[in-house]
Amino acid sequence: MQYIVLDMEWNQPVCRAKMILKPAPLAGEIIQIGAVKLDENFRDVDTLKLTVSPRYYKEMNRQVKRITGIDQQQLASGIPFADAVQRFRAWSGGDFRFITWGFDDIPMLLDNLRLHQMDADWVPECYNLQVMFNRQITGEKRQWALEAAMEKLELPLSLQSHDALNDALYTAQVCRALDMSRGMAEYEETLSTMRNPLSRLTADFEGYHTWDEPLADKRVTVIPCPWCQKPLPCGEWLIQGGGRRTAMAICEEHGSLLVRLKIRRDHEGRVLVRRSLCPADEEKQNSFGEKLLQQKEKKKEARKVPAAV
Repeated sequence: MQYIVLDMEWNQPVCRAKMILKPAPLAGEIIQIGAVKLDENFRDVDTLKLTVSPRYYKEMNRQVKRITGIDQQQLASGIPFADAVQRFRAWSGGDFRFITWGFDDIPMLLDNLRLHQMDADWVPECYNLQVMFNRQITGEKRQWALEAAMEKLELPLSLQSHDALNDALYTAQVCRALDMSRGMAEYEETLSTMRNPLSRLTADFEGYHTWDEPLADKRVTVIPCPWCQKPLPCGEWLIQGGGRRTAMAICEEHGSLLVRLKIRRDHEGRVLVRRSLCPADEEKQNSFGEKLLQQKEKKKEARKVPAAV
């Protein structure tokens, strides 16, 4: 048995109007694949790095470019997604399990395979290393940024982050700092306790006439912390398209959460709200903060009165 430590970077639409909706909504298109092959003792065997030329989101999202450093010229030199998958599968071999840092990479891989109408049956079982890290090191249930986990374990940070191969190499280092046999044996139990608190707090609200009313309702805007039940008021709301609203709620003990609302009208014109929660690691916090700052700047510009002629 071998293990493939997988990390990917993906481009995003530059605006919601340019998001691919057919044949399925596509939140991101993979543009970089980084992987480290480990043997049964979690020792490095080989590495792979592929740049993928996007078919749909060909214009680099400014935020993605800032985080990853990938520019338009690098995208142009990439290979098609189907070729990248073929090379990756040939390199990986036939008997392996995935290891990732976080829950996002495998769903993104599956979404891209479906979009390109490619077989996904080969995708094997995956271990999210964050689950084992929390169980063995922190005792917490929040998502840690990979760099923060490296610092916690006192591992050297000598590579540029948000490069797919570099992040895969960092994740492999974390593997060797943990008891992987124990982690895999406890994985399903730990995973269930990690997910359940958040899944229980998906909630629906109704009885509103306008889209602004839910933002004034404390039933919606004050949430109980999923782990300690302390009431957490939401901060300023980021107003997004399609009835989406996002805010940050912070528990001093258990970390930050993104509070996401989906507001819509039913066939009778009533306003309905679904609220969901997402743990916010350092990267998500920074991204949310930047978008909120941009929203504030736009509001300032809109309030400016033109000078008299």
